[in-house]
Amino acid sequence: MGKLIVHAGQMKSSTTYIQKILSKNRDLLSKKGFLYPGNSENHQILFYKICGSHIYWRNEKPNINHSGLSKLVEKINYEKESGRNIVLSAEGLSSMDEKGVDFLYEALGGFDSVVFTIRSLHKTLPSAWQQTLKSGSYSSLNDFFKKLERNRKNLEGYWRTYAFGNAAKIWGGYADVRAALLPNETSSDSYSWELFCQSVGLNLNEKVSLPIDKVNSSISQNTARLMRAVSLLADSEGLNKRDVARWFYNDFVLGSKVKGDKIFPPVEFKEVLDSWNYEELALLKEHASILSGSFDIYSEFENYNGKWLDKDKSIGELTQYDSEMASHVVNFFKSKFK
Repeated sequence: MGKLIVHAGQMKSSTTYIQKILSKNRDLLSKKGFLYPGNSENHQILFYKICGSHIYWRNEKPNINHSGLSKLVEKINYEKESGRNIVLSAEGLSSMDEKGVDFLYEALGGFDSVVFTIRSLHKTLPSAWQQTLKSGSYSSLNDFFKKLERNRKNLEGYWRTYAFGNAAKIWGGYADVRAALLPNETSSDSYSWELFCQSVGLNLNEKVSLPIDKVNSSISQNTARLMRAVSLLADSEGLNKRDVARWFYNDFVLGSKVKGDKIFPPVEFKEVLDSWNYEELALLKEHASILSGSFDIYSEFENYNGKWLDKDKSIGELTQYDSEMASHVVNFFKSKFK
């Protein structure tokens, strides 16, 4: 009897990279008894339609009668009866609360295990802030961390997306939980894939086809300031700040060969972030049956290098120069798309 394995994220933890490998190697995986259904890189869109507002940033109602669900369940049951394993992957699923996971469990007729790919919060949270900039946010890094503190009290919003220990606790009430812990730095691009294979029990001696294109590109400190200024000005002029931010990122930032200073957590959150990591990892160890790999939970450890943004580099108040450059960018956008 085969198993249904749900890869539920998390975000900013090589999930997209792993999904690209799964989708590019469907034939090879099938020969090894692992089916990755569909033709898309992931199953996020389908689960948006099925789970709806159980994924907190979606507005549509959950739809257990969605046509794609019945076809998927039929496929799952057939393949499991044939002794093959099915892997479904959507990073938004890790953000669901217990009601959402319960809904999905009933919708799929159950699942056997859930796999999380996880990085230290020292790594994921600065990346999470950068992701908000790509969507038109102009909140500072410090404000983002303050919002996380507020979210954490009620397990809501952005915090729910990155609270990996809490996610393991919720999903552990329904299935076997496995986690691949990714280090902050690694010498091998494929290391996250190797840990994922360990987590799902996939033994591959053959060489897989790896993604060629860059999955995600980090934003530097200076670019982050400019993106915030651009979104702020676009918003004040009645433009769709999300559209402007995405255009600017895709057309100018993504292809840049000049890389500036990296973004690290604000120094005033040093002790807080260490404690969050410790508490989430303790929950994860309590509720996960298999942990592959490891990461450093404390900022002083060598693997993290102890890097923080001090108050003078907290990417807080925008400068006059930022505003002037943003004006040029927004004016160009208006002339290009008027």
